[in-house]
Amino acid sequence: MKNYLLYMASALLLLTACTNGDENQTANGQQQEDGIPIMLQAGVKQMTRAANDIQNGVFEKGATINIYLKEITIGAQSVTTKYSDMVYTTTNYTGALSPQNNIYPYFPTNGRGITVLAMYPSSVVKKTSTSFTVESDQKSSANYKLSDLMVATDTIPAPDPAMRTLQFQHMMSKITIKIVSGTGSPDIDNSQVTLYNIKRKITFDGATGTLGALDDELGTVAVSDDCSTAQSCIIPPQDIDPCRFFRIRLKNKDVIYYYNTQTLNFLSGHEYKFVITINQNGLDVSYTVGTWENEENDGSVIPAHADMDS
Repeated sequence: MKNYLLYMASALLLLTACTNGDENQTANGQQQEDGIPIMLQAGVKQMTRAANDIQNGVFEKGATINIYLKEITIGAQSVTTKYSDMVYTTTNYTGALSPQNNIYPYFPTNGRGITVLAMYPSSVVKKTSTSFTVESDQKSSANYKLSDLMVATDTIPAPDPAMRTLQFQHMMSKITIKIVSGTGSPDIDNSQVTLYNIKRKITFDGATGTLGALDDELGTVAVSDDCSTAQSCIIPPQDIDPCRFFRIRLKNKDVIYYYNTQTLNFLSGHEYKFVITINQNGLDVSYTVGTWENEENDGSVIPAHADMDS
């Protein structure tokens, strides 16, 4: 899978920073004439985002990422450089990024390194966050992206002038659904799909960027108003025991419910592709499982039980 890079600095910005004292500052406001700037760029592991070109390339123009830097200390050492919370913004559709006001942070002058914690989407997850909830209606690109929690962590052990790449990882599970017309050729255009019995909220420790326990409340996730082409949604990693899992509403208003007859295990950073064949008298459901970059490693047919209401 190609690794798309999001560049946080350009030569022009560096030249500007070196000639303007207001922009050549550490994050705590001290000027650094001989210091080493912290140069970061970001790549995304398993970059495929969703069907139908929902952020399939890289982050869209104007997307923001929270960056948290911390000086490395050992034992009783005290922190000498305190970094402000930073926000980087994509400046074009190829993924280039720049910090707000073009002010770049610097390594501590005592020779120590730093740790880096980065989070997306910046409007939802911060270092003070204690939980994360995916959107209940993910039919729009905006709500899908608000549900796509990504985190990157890194340790730079000593000051280094080289560009450092942060590798973002998808923390949630992705479900892609496609409806196929089978026996009897039912009309599947405008086939609406909603997931049932989904735990949408999960504990998230913003200080470390790690997931915890799921909230027990069950809810629904609206996937699309037309799954005749593959459409995707995002849920927290979880096990879904046998239950009413899909609701499909066809163009003629027929409603079909799919009950999974075995526990489904949805893992962080994995994609699950469901192909649902609508027949005149029932459903055939198959699925494949792979990493978010579509490298499938398993496939099986799930026994289906369907009830249809007209």
